[in-house]
Amino acid sequence: AQALARRLLHEAGPDAEARAANGFRLATGRIPSAADLAPLLRLHRAELERLRADPEAARALAGEPPVPNPQGVPSAELAAWTSVANVLLNLDALLNRG
Repeated sequence: AQALARRLLHEAGPDAEARAANGFRLATGRIPSAADLAPLLRLHRAELERLRADPEAARALAGEPPVPNPQGVPSAELAAWTSVANVLLNLDALLNRG
């Protein structure tokens, strides 16, 4: 999940919707609908708020140490995307794919 989160931050640009869509596409092999993205974006917002208030939890979830954050990315942001990536990696569509 940490590696996927880092990939989303690196490849999809600064837009949360683009990051969520890229992650969904990578996990399922299909382009997401608005209904697919809505819960992922809600989770991201909720996790970001929670983790900004708990920097220690953010650092632990983001993988610090031993894996450094991508340059300029706050731990709370990386940790929130790690939570989203964890959900993506556990979708039925991924687990039951071909």
